[in-house]
Amino acid sequence: MSDLASSMILAVLGIVFYHLAQKLQPSDLSMFWLLAIAYLVAGIVCILICLFIPSMHPVTFTIPPASLLLALAMITIEFGYLWAYRVGWKISLAGLVGTTAATMILLPIGIAIFREKFAASNFIGLLLCTIGLLLTAKH
Repeated sequence: MSDLASSMILAVLGIVFYHLAQKLQPSDLSMFWLLAIAYLVAGIVCILICLFIPSMHPVTFTIPPASLLLALAMITIEFGYLWAYRVGWKISLAGLVGTTAATMILLPIGIAIFREKFAASNFIGLLLCTIGLLLTAKH
């Protein structure tokens, strides 16, 4: 299996587990406490992976600016979905609406900033996503 397929399968599995875990969080605890626990465990696991699994890339103690942006994005995503589930979003819709809306925002960013190509089929896909988002979000 190619790295393209393997990486996307792993990402999809992670998204499924992510939404299940978010939906199952206890509602009587602080959302930020729950996130702190999750980040602590995830941080420990990542450090152990860095220490015990060889990599082509060195481990350094510098903090790239994009990592700070990633941290802010992670907190925003995690808190946003945790809050969405607490206020009643269905697990069958929250991820779909959030991911589709984000994709619609990322598409022009990819074209404008990263010079990605945009084919006619992409435009049709974006149009279908827009229609799907409008139909889904009504529920």
